[in-house]
Amino acid sequence: MILSRYHMETVFYIMLFVVKISSKLLGPVIRFAAKGKKQVLPPIANDIIKISATDLAEKIRKREISTLQICKAYIARISEVNPFLNAITEERFYDALKEAQEIDDFLSTTKMTSEQLAETKPLLGIPITVKESCSVKGMELSVGNLALSGTKASEDGAAVARLRSKGAIPLLVSTTPEFCFSTVSENKTRGKTNNPYDTTCTTGGSSSGEGALVGSGASIVGIGSDLGGSVRIPAGLCGVFGHKATGGVASSDGHFPATAEETKYFSAIGPLVRYAKDLKLVMNALVEPQHVSKLKLNQQVDLNDIEIAIMEDMNHSSYPETDPEIKAALQKAAMYLQKKFGSKIVNDKIEGLTEVTNIASYTIIASEKGEEALNHPAPLWEFIKGLFGSSDFSTPFACTLFQTRVLALLLDYKPNELIAVREKIWKFFGNNRILLIPTSFSSAKKHEEYLFSSLDIAYTVFANSCGLPATTVPCGLNKKKMPFGIQVIAGPYQDRICLAVAEELEKCFGGWTPPSKYM
Repeated sequence: MILSRYHMETVFYIMLFVVKISSKLLGPVIRFAAKGKKQVLPPIANDIIKISATDLAEKIRKREISTLQICKAYIARISEVNPFLNAITEERFYDALKEAQEIDDFLSTTKMTSEQLAETKPLLGIPITVKESCSVKGMELSVGNLALSGTKASEDGAAVARLRSKGAIPLLVSTTPEFCFSTVSENKTRGKTNNPYDTTCTTGGSSSGEGALVGSGASIVGIGSDLGGSVRIPAGLCGVFGHKATGGVASSDGHFPATAEETKYFSAIGPLVRYAKDLKLVMNALVEPQHVSKLKLNQQVDLNDIEIAIMEDMNHSSYPETDPEIKAALQKAAMYLQKKFGSKIVNDKIEGLTEVTNIASYTIIASEKGEEALNHPAPLWEFIKGLFGSSDFSTPFACTLFQTRVLALLLDYKPNELIAVREKIWKFFGNNRILLIPTSFSSAKKHEEYLFSSLDIAYTVFANSCGLPATTVPCGLNKKKMPFGIQVIAGPYQDRICLAVAEELEKCFGGWTPPSKYM
C-alpha cells in the first residue's frame, strides 16, 4: 500500500515524537549511571597555546617565535590530553616537526617582508589538525569502518592542499563516526571520542575529534566537513567557533565518503577555532579563487545595517524544546547587537524551515554514494545486533543505519520541492538579515544517549540544503558547566556578516572557556 504524503509525514513525526519521549524517560537513568565517572583534563601550562592563530602567524612572520616552538607546544598538549579524549586516528608528528624546521630555515634566509609573507603564505608555520575524512596524504582514511581499516589517503584533499599551499602544517588526522554519518562520536576502529568538558559525554559529530582537540586547547585550527551540521554541532558542544561556508565556495574534492552530485551544494569544508578572528584567516585560505570576489571576506561590515531575526524552537511537538539557557543566550545576543550597533530586531518568522529540514534529510539519505553501509540488506537485524555489541558497525552507526532506512521509506521528496523552499528562504534573508538560532537543543549528551541523536541536525541541516553561511558561536558554560552555542546564519555569500557578528558575540559571551578551568 502506498501512503500519501500526509500519512508519510505523520508517521515520520510520530517516530520523532517517540524518540523525544524516550529521551525524556531514559535520559535521566543514563545520566545517573554515568555520574562520577568523568576525568579531569590537565590545565594548559604553555602560554603559546593561549595565542590565536592570527597572532601566531604574525609572530612567525616577524621572527618573534619559531614554528618549531609552536609545533612542539601543540604536540605536547595533544599528547597530554588525548588519553582523556581519544580524538586521534593517526599522527604525523615526526614529519610535522621536519616541516616546521624547514619553515624556520626558510625564514632565516628569505628576503621576503612580513607583509609579503602575509599576502602569499598567511598560514605559514601554523599547525592544524584535520578530520580524517578530509584526506591527508599517507594518513588513515578508513572513516571509522572496520572493513576499510588500514586504508590510506593517496593524496591531500583539495582543502588540505590549499591550506598547505598557504603554509599550514598538518599534525594529525582525527576521529569521525563511521562514514561521517552520525552526530555521535564513536566508531568501530577507535571507539568513543570524549568531550573535553565531561569525558562521559559525546563531542557531537561528525567532526568529533576536531571538536575535542580544539575545545581542549590541543589544536589552534581544526578542519572539518559539514554536510548537515558536522562542523557546527561539535563546535557548539565543545565550546568553540565553527563555520560552514556558502554552498560550493570551499571545495570538498578528495573527501571520503565522496559527496553525491545531488548534495555537493550541501557539503562544506570548514574551520573550528577557539578565537573568532581565526575564522576569517582560515576561510581566506579555503575559499576557491573564483569565489573570492563574491564573498569579499575582508570587506568591512556595517552592523548598524543588519536586521536580526530570532528562532528559539522548531515549533513542532515532535521535536524537543530548546534548553532555557540557550533561549536566553539568543535574546542576549540580539539585545547586545541592538544596543551596541542599533541593529534592528524583527519579528518575521522564517517559513518552510521544518519542510526544508525534512527534504534535506531525505536528500542526504537517498543520494549518499560513498556509504556502502546504507545499502545493507538487513538494517533492522544490524541494529538489533548493535544493541548487543555484535554488529560489524559501531552501535550508534547501526542505530543510524536503521533510522535512515526508515526515513527513506517514509519520506519522498523531489528536487524541485527543495528549490522552491530554498528560494523562499533566500528571500527571507536578503543581503542584510541574520537569523540567530540554536546549534543544538541542549548541551552535550552522555555517550549512551545515542538512540536520541537523530534529532540533532534539526537546527543545522537547513543551512546546508539552502547553501547558507552559518557560524556557531560559543556562549559560555551552562549550569552543568557544559558549553553550548548558537548559530549566526545569513544569506548566500554573506559569510563576512556571520564572521563579523561572531567576533562581536565573542565579546558579548567571553569566547572560549578552557575546560580545565572549571574541573
